[in-house]
Amino acid sequence: MKKMLNNRNTWMGLWGMPVLLGVITMLGLLAAIMSADATWHAVSWVLLAIPLYVMIRYGIPFFRR
Repeated sequence: MKKMLNNRNTWMGLWGMPVLLGVITMLGLLAAIMSADATWHAVSWVLLAIPLYVMIRYGIPFFRR
């Protein structure tokens, strides 16, 4: 049972990052929609840039193989 907990095939190991990126994306979209202040627009830009960075960082080496 201990070996299974350390394995990357657990639910959190498999779905943790996609769920986190989805939550960050939703927060960024909500910040952009709900705000009229420039500060919240900057927050939305930062929050929406995080998933974009992750896609570029890990997507380009994947397709270069």
